[in-house]
Amino acid sequence: MGELPQGQTTETVLRSFYQPTPTDELTGVPLLIAPHDEVPYLLENPQVNASRHAEGGTDYIDRNHVYHPSTRLTSVANKALQGSRIQYVLRADHNAYHAAFSGPPLPQTFAAHYYQIVFSAANYIPRRALDFSGDSPREITLTDEQIFRLQTSGEVKMADSGKVRKFLEGFVLRDPEFDHIPLRLIDEFLTIEADTVDDIRKQRYLAHKLLSLVIDPTTEPMYAAYKKALESNVWKPALNASPRQVVHDQIIGRGHYRRSQAIRKVSSLLFDRLAAYREMQPAVI
Repeated sequence: MGELPQGQTTETVLRSFYQPTPTDELTGVPLLIAPHDEVPYLLENPQVNASRHAEGGTDYIDRNHVYHPSTRLTSVANKALQGSRIQYVLRADHNAYHAAFSGPPLPQTFAAHYYQIVFSAANYIPRRALDFSGDSPREITLTDEQIFRLQTSGEVKMADSGKVRKFLEGFVLRDPEFDHIPLRLIDEFLTIEADTVDDIRKQRYLAHKLLSLVIDPTTEPMYAAYKKALESNVWKPALNASPRQVVHDQIIGRGHYRRSQAIRKVSSLLFDRLAAYREMQPAVI
């Protein structure tokens, strides 16, 4: 791991209590709670965790929503933001966190929501974290090993993929850009009759391709930060090194039935919008 910038220490004691949750300088994503050694064990042994919970102590784990409080998260965009990330933490750390922090600043535009949700969906882990092992909360720098653990242990995950998918789909397809897409490709998609199995397969293939092309302009603003994050050689995006692929896979989902239903819906939305767009364009000769 490289040296910290001049004047920055590994630990920063956070002296004023009940303040906004600190956020990652690169992405705006809220800082996570520093990992505790017992969390992976309790995730793998839910009966032990349930027993500890029943005993009434604070040495069990539960879910901390990284974006909170729920009373501020009532719109579709904010619900998607909250659904984009949870962290399993010891209840003692959970209590200490909420005693000290009121929640992160919320994005003020749909584009800013989109930006942070994509980084969360891509399994980005901020280098800085919040530590509650002492008398006062501290902001610390995670080691490479701790970052890798948070990426792979299941401690940090998406809470509600349905809400995330709903927002991403709406953001990408509500008012898409088509000017960069070849008209011949658009015409090919619009003129498929879908009478045979081969036609249906081709239609779905083109829908996937067009969806990726529609996503492209929406993810362009995040590529610089994405590239910088990848340069650490620690972060391993959950789905792909491309923001476009992260968004595409979140919209389409996993599993044969889910993907089939999703691409059918996307095909219908794209057809309507492309047909309206094509009426305003010259014919391809």
